[in-house]
Amino acid sequence: MRSVDVARVTDAVREMCIEVNHKLSPDMAGKFPEAREREESPLGRQILGQLIENMEIARTEMIPICQDTGMAVVFLEVGQDVHFEGGNIDDAVIINVKGTTCIIIPICKIEFPIVFSA
Repeated sequence: MRSVDVARVTDAVREMCIEVNHKLSPDMAGKFPEAREREESPLGRQILGQLIENMEIARTEMIPICQDTGMAVVFLEVGQDVHFEGGNIDDAVIINVKGTTCIIIPICKIEFPIVFSA
């Protein structure tokens, strides 16, 4: 049986929520300049330019991106020989996600692939 402290899950989820709220994935971030180049409308190009600027500000100043309201869906994959200590695993995930700018919806089963080194 392997024991995992719920605080480790809490920390991992907190870091993931911070990351997703401040930095877009490279493939997603790359779409904005492409769209700006293809955009025919001057106003559309200006708005896309502002979104690109907002992404840079969010990344450098750690201010959440106001690009999308988003919805947090967390999947936690746990083997049968894992025991969580120090609290409730659902609370460890939900408390951190609620503290971000994500919208929370109740879900019956929470899963997320988090790898912990022994």
